[in-house]
Amino acid sequence: MEAYETEEQQVAAIKAWWKDNYQKVAVVAIVGIGSILGVQSYLKNVQLKKESASDHFNQVLSGAKDNQEDIIIGRTEILKNEHADSPYTVQASMLKAKVLVDKKDYQGAIKEFDWVASNTTDESLKQISYIRKIKLLMELGNNNEAMNEIKPLVNISDKSSTESIINSNPFMPVLNEIYGDLLVILNKKNEAKKAYDSALSGFIVSGVSTELLQIKRNDLGE
Repeated sequence: MEAYETEEQQVAAIKAWWKDNYQKVAVVAIVGIGSILGVQSYLKNVQLKKESASDHFNQVLSGAKDNQEDIIIGRTEILKNEHADSPYTVQASMLKAKVLVDKKDYQGAIKEFDWVASNTTDESLKQISYIRKIKLLMELGNNNEAMNEIKPLVNISDKSSTESIINSNPFMPVLNEIYGDLLVILNKKNEAKKAYDSALSGFIVSGVSTELLQIKRNDLGE
């Protein structure tokens, strides 16, 4: 900046600069204020959306408590349409799937499980949706379809690698046991033994009781 000899010169320079630049300063100020107001508006909108999603989910819970299936289904659809990215929505979808199973709308329930798997960021909930879908397919006798669903998910391991697999996916023993059940249904007993053995190792590492699984494994022999 130029060195001014007197205070009067400094004031005159400031006035001249302001005359040339006041419009730019005003624009920057307005944009700055607009940015602040925009952020505040955005945060307020986010909070309102959270509250709306929470209200709808509370209605779903209330409907589940009072066995009001229409409320569960209706509110879940509102959540999916208006709050698809909310954690409340995937939980509501799981409750809706249960209602649809009870109503014997099995294809509708499968669609809900698929929706959850595609939209949740909760890995546990994703695994649960896979498991419920596969078990439903098995109950319906759609064993080949169930096999196509479960085969990419399982990891039949030896004992030395079981712990690392459990650490990466705690649901693996459950998947391996279901896989074994499905192999038994399909009369693939040797493969079922391996699946059960892997599941047993996983449950032991996890500290879960294996009594029933051990019976199923023993029934297949050595």
